Amino acid sequence: MFGTKRTENDVRAELMTITPEMAKAFLGANSNFRKINQRKVAAYARDMVAGSWHVNGESIKLDRNAGELKDGQHRLTACVKTGIPFKSIVVWVDTDMGVDRGMNRTVGQLFTHLGIKHANNVGAMVGVITRYKDGTLDATSSSPKTDDERLEAYQSLDAEELQTSVRLGSQMYASGLGSITCWGSAIYLMREIDEEDAAFFCESVRNGANLSANDPALILRNRLSSFQYAQAKSRSSIRAFVAMAFIAKAWNAYREKRAVTFLKFLQSEPFPQFK
Repeated sequence: MFGTKRTENDVRAELMTITPEMAKAFLGANSNFRKINQRKVAAYARDMVAGSWHVNGESIKLDRNAGELKDGQHRLTACVKTGIPFKSIVVWVDTDMGVDRGMNRTVGQLFTHLGIKHANNVGAMVGVITRYKDGTLDATSSSPKTDDERLEAYQSLDAEELQTSVRLGSQMYASGLGSITCWGSAIYLMREIDEEDAAFFCESVRNGANLSANDPALILRNRLSSFQYAQAKSRSSIRAFVAMAFIAKAWNAYREKRAVTFLKFLQSEPFPQFK
């Protein structure tokens, strides 16, 4: 099972009961060493102790060839912390990019091949977030093109947070406030700074209730609502870029407890930083 090299004909996904001992073994093979989010571990631990943990499609991902852990460290850490087994889908993914390296495929197809949920949205968000982080995000910059670059970009981010941000971004999209990619990317960056502030800010923008006339959340809500209809469909990539800049500016004003009357962004100015 663990650490065993699997061939193309082997089963690649199994529903398993993960014991604390197994969780320790999986964590011992973690090559990513991402910072543990203790709040997330505590939330998972509470569910496990309460008996409310259920299989929801999220998986523990292991490198099929090396047996290294690629996704699931927070769930596994909660299992070790509580000493309570939990059920999960375990997927052995092929992250050796020598496989199908010459295949011409989209980032969504690549991420689907790797067993990543919401592959198209996650792929688009990875491109936006990594360009933001390396300071190259603008209306004309492109996302990583090769499989190697796409995989490296994905592995530089928190896989569980990407899934959370897709889910929350979908709620903003359903409210007519912009694309999942735009909001998902912004939410990922805001949650890195402060999860509680991000939740409150996004909910304020989404429902617009009980906000003063100069509240940054209300100004952003109104700006995005009108912006969605003011831009031509042919400018969709630029529209998403500018909308995300509006989100960053409103977020910063909210964090600074600063009233605003209007949100403006010129494509000639540097992209605003989330603070």
